[in-house]
Amino acid sequence: SRLDANATYQHAPNDLKRGTLRAHVASNQVQLAQFQSLAKDRPGLAGLLTLNADAAATVQPAPAGTNFQLTNVTANLSARGLQMQGMNLGDFTAAANTSGSAIQYNVNSNFAGSTIRVNGQSLLAGDHQTNATAQISNLRIDRVLAVAGRPDLPVSGIFAASAQVSGTVAAPRAS
Repeated sequence: SRLDANATYQHAPNDLKRGTLRAHVASNQVQLAQFQSLAKDRPGLAGLLTLNADAAATVQPAPAGTNFQLTNVTANLSARGLQMQGMNLGDFTAAANTSGSAIQYNVNSNFAGSTIRVNGQSLLAGDHQTNATAQISNLRIDRVLAVAGRPDLPVSGIFAASAQVSGTVAAPRAS
């Protein structure tokens, strides 16, 4: 397994408080079983994790410290062939990309035979105005508890939900 990460910070001479930060993280296919803190409470955890992300931000002084403003994000994360104790848990993908002054994101999974989709967009500046939808269907509660390290809880059933979230960080609205 391999994880590569690097970052650069460009600033004017003698002014470390203002500048542009750029970061890159990439991995090849990493076996989840290698993460001992995850595998300790989840015996038989397996699957392949892949990450590729680039981000840029401006850094400026602010009255309460430092203002860190994202300006560009391109990120893709996937977990394929997820398993625990021989039980197939499916796949997971997430993507985030900036377009102008907004970031768009998508999450898809067929976790434990369910269908999970989250799609949304948030503004990068100001109050981070957001519009997002989430849909979950056929999610088995016993499998969620097993992955969460709580198979001892005697709860079972199927979960389904549909939600819309909008608003700002300070005034979120959900339905």
